[in-house]
Amino acid sequence: MLLSLVATHEQEKQRANQQQNRADNLQKKSDDLYIENLRLQVQVDRFKRWYYGPRADRLSTVLELGQMLLAFGEEFDSKPVNKEDFPADEKPDESPRRIRKPRGRRNLENFGKLPVQEHVYELSEAERACPCCGKERKEIGADESWQLEYYPGHFERLHHVRKKYACVGCEAEGENPRIESAVKPAAAIDKGLPGPGLLSYITVCKFDMYLPLYRLENHFDRQGFRIARSTQSIWCGDVADLVEPVYRRMIKRVLQSHLIPKHPMADAVNYALNQWQTMTIFLADASVPLDNNLSEREMKRVVINRKNSLFVGNERGGRNMAILSSFTSTCRRLGIDSQLYLTQLITNLPVLKQDELDLWLPDVWKLRLESSAGPDYPPVLR
Repeated sequence: MLLSLVATHEQEKQRANQQQNRADNLQKKSDDLYIENLRLQVQVDRFKRWYYGPRADRLSTVLELGQMLLAFGEEFDSKPVNKEDFPADEKPDESPRRIRKPRGRRNLENFGKLPVQEHVYELSEAERACPCCGKERKEIGADESWQLEYYPGHFERLHHVRKKYACVGCEAEGENPRIESAVKPAAAIDKGLPGPGLLSYITVCKFDMYLPLYRLENHFDRQGFRIARSTQSIWCGDVADLVEPVYRRMIKRVLQSHLIPKHPMADAVNYALNQWQTMTIFLADASVPLDNNLSEREMKRVVINRKNSLFVGNERGGRNMAILSSFTSTCRRLGIDSQLYLTQLITNLPVLKQDELDLWLPDVWKLRLESSAGPDYPPVLR
């Protein structure tokens, strides 16, 4: 009897162990299925983003981005060079585009068909006096240069003529003829073709109206003068280089205003306590807004421009975008005409002194503009 009970107990114990093992196996299978379901759900979400989502979400890893750029570069290098971009007596270079370095000014179509506006620069009567003998110097020729300018709705060629003068009396006596040329206003780009109005228009279209340069190229083409997007991109970089000193002054003023909180990104309580003085500035200064809605709206503009452009290209492209977008956003914030401001700024910056830069900060310029009778276009304020 006792042996029978012991045997029955052992059988029940083995049966319980078997059921427990079976339960453990089922739980493990359940966990594996749950993990597999999560993995499949992640893949489904990824494919949905790729198929339906914005273009920026379609590349989920750096490896995918690098692979796409590599394929793009190989396809771009395989395309032949357009022979129309070269003069008739020059053969196209068949080397890859990435290492090809074109020399000289880019081919601009229909430049000779544009209307001409001539600017003649002469020495005054007092300046014509020879510093040696005092006699009036005679005109002996002129230095000529061309500039491409854009006025609302049309292009024009600006023909700059700098007349040269020499003293006939000194030359007759074998002395230095004291040749002197009239002064021409400094150009925004040294020996560059575009005028201030054209540069400001391209900048405003790209960084204020978020118009991609290829669309602006088509827009110019419809107006009878085509400017390649690559040329426009280089000009945007030149403008960024030119206005960078004023941009640095803008950054310095913002940092001095103490309106940018420097938080350690800790928990919310510590953040509020550490930044309490900064966060309560609006109580003492009515010009400080209660929220950051303005900043959020400006960030959306940057995203729109980035989406339309797809890529900034390189680190320098990102820098140019930061500089020029800062000017257009500030002009919008102050309610001033960004093209008018940039045209004046680009016109005057080449001759400004360091201590005059603050006069060209957007808010200061606005006060000077409001106190004047209103400048002509293209305007020049000193």
